[in-house]
Amino acid sequence: MTTEIPRIVVIGKTGDGKTAFLNNLTQNKLFKEHNDLNIVVHQADWFGDKSKGSTLFVDSPGAFIDKQENISSNEITKLFHINFLKQVCKGVNVLFLVLNIENVDFDATFASLYDMLQVLFSPRIKYHTAFVFTHCDPETKEKWMPKKEELLKKWNEMNPLNSNEPKVDFPLIFTSMKTMEGLENIPEMVKKMGTYEDDTMKAFQQILNDETKTDEDFYKAVEDRYKQVFNQGQCIIL
Repeated sequence: MTTEIPRIVVIGKTGDGKTAFLNNLTQNKLFKEHNDLNIVVHQADWFGDKSKGSTLFVDSPGAFIDKQENISSNEITKLFHINFLKQVCKGVNVLFLVLNIENVDFDATFASLYDMLQVLFSPRIKYHTAFVFTHCDPETKEKWMPKKEELLKKWNEMNPLNSNEPKVDFPLIFTSMKTMEGLENIPEMVKKMGTYEDDTMKAFQQILNDETKTDEDFYKAVEDRYKQVFNQGQCIIL
């Protein structure tokens, strides 16, 4: 499961800056806030510069989806993850977890992201993850730097592969959303991380590649794999 064109996926809570982050990376207005369960994908050049290469940028829906009317929380959970996994199983270099550094629910949002990754992916996802702290001025950044050690400790506790597993020093990106500061090294970082894969994602990808299979086959495979999560209505959406 590899991708010739790098693929990045952005997830986070509604209003924390996912769309603005993507538009800064592409230096255009390709992405817009959307009130539905769809995943939005655009191929674009980094910072609008062809010399830096093309990438597939994937924007996921956020917390607004639990406010949809006439649909159960179980169904919302299922639909979101089916759409989300349809993109991730095609191959992803980096998952960008976007958090508003001024959000009073910061710890709860981090816990939600952490739980989501543990449920959906293998421990290897730790090595393909970067945190993006938005709405960040220099003073705020300085205040939050000590938080890094706390986040690192929890991240390294996620489903340890073995006792010799190297510790993760995941990238922390601070941005005000008004400037490009902190974003210039992202293309190289994405390239170095390679493509994430695990057995579950490979199986999903095989279904997508099989011309005899339909969307219903994919939905059933996802539902069977995460049946317990969906049946419990476990809200690991953001």
